[in-house]
Amino acid sequence: MVRISERARNLLLHLSLAGMSNDELLQVYGSMDEDMGEERQLSFSPTFGSKRLANKVRSLLDEDVSKRREVIENRGIYALVVGDDFYPEKLALSPNPPVVMYAIGNLELMARPSISVVGARKHTSYGAKMCKKFVGELAERGLVIVSGLALGIDKLAHQAALEAAGDTIAVLGNGIGECYPKSNRDIYERIVERGLVLSEYPPFTPPKPFRFPERNRIIAALGDGTLVVEAKERSGSLITARLAAECGREVFAICGNLDSVYSKGTNRLIMDGAQMVLSCDDICQNPVYRLEEKKKERDLTELSLEEKTLYGSIENGNQNTDALVADLGWNITEVLSVLTVLELKNVITGVDSGCIEII
Repeated sequence: MVRISERARNLLLHLSLAGMSNDELLQVYGSMDEDMGEERQLSFSPTFGSKRLANKVRSLLDEDVSKRREVIENRGIYALVVGDDFYPEKLALSPNPPVVMYAIGNLELMARPSISVVGARKHTSYGAKMCKKFVGELAERGLVIVSGLALGIDKLAHQAALEAAGDTIAVLGNGIGECYPKSNRDIYERIVERGLVLSEYPPFTPPKPFRFPERNRIIAALGDGTLVVEAKERSGSLITARLAAECGREVFAICGNLDSVYSKGTNRLIMDGAQMVLSCDDICQNPVYRLEEKKKERDLTELSLEEKTLYGSIENGNQNTDALVADLGWNITEVLSVLTVLELKNVITGVDSGCIEII
């Protein structure tokens, strides 16, 4: 990555704070001439590629952005410009990198192995279950979870990462300080405290419909791979998957019910060449990650003899009440009673779903 001079950096930051679009910032950045010392100095030629752009630069240079700079300084927000030490190489090498990014939280997370997780805003209970199952284990095994803090699968992915004591990055379609939707404020604050929040828009930029598709390219580029949990045939999740593939990233998809509109997109991705995943190992053992299998040893010492017996039966593949009754020879009341205790102890899940699983 080529470093830029402090003078050029300040100009690009000023233009961003004044409201210049990323496409225009890229044109300005592209007009910079390489100078000695592997720095880039801004070429103050009569035009920046075009007379219109040159006039806009001159106009925006007259804008007072001092209050916006104060917001950045007072709220502990980092301003990252292409060429800065903490600007992620994964983004810099992507087809359309954000020239300026604003960040709050742990910048080092951008250099860690990561996976982007996307999916439907409106999702099924199956989608929610798969998101929690996959993301929780991936976070436990050290992958940083990248998503967009939207309703639905995005929010569930961030929550699952945090509940697993893992790390997560939220990429916003608005400026830092704004939280959209407002119902996500609690998880937004948790990510600010424990993870990283990113945006290419200046602080407090309001959300607009066009900004969310724009931010998808950042989500796609930041992950070493992208996992699509649930998606309709036409959705923003599939756009993110396509952008990830264009960046040379591996695309993973969870297959779903053929009758569900929310699985048509993921099933189509698999037909088109995305890697179908049946377990977290399918992701972790992929050449992109090559993570060693993490063996979990559950402490069963606090369980009663009946609880251990029923736990062992579930472990042997008996995952519904009828199978447990037949295997153990207990009556249904006894089985349900012990299942309830194990679920309350957070040992199993899915008692009401007909497919009981060990957590």
